[in-house]
Amino acid sequence: MSKKTFKDRLSYLLDHYDIRVMTLDAKAGLYHGQTGSFLRGDTEPKLSTIVKLSKFFKDVSLEWMVLGKGKPFKK
Repeated sequence: MSKKTFKDRLSYLLDHYDIRVMTLDAKAGLYHGQTGSFLRGDTEPKLSTIVKLSKFFKDVSLEWMVLGKGKPFKK
């Protein structure tokens, strides 16, 4: 699967961790439906949202999450 866009990377993380969209919204402190909006490509996340996601996905590289560069997981 190509992970060129933020929505591709987010989808990969949801699959990898076997997390549902509504669960991510609730546990990461996002608005209801926000993750779904990212996955549909309706919106791109703001910096404050990326910070929330990086706190939730603690072992995921921030550079990979935002830019798609490097490997997904920190060492």
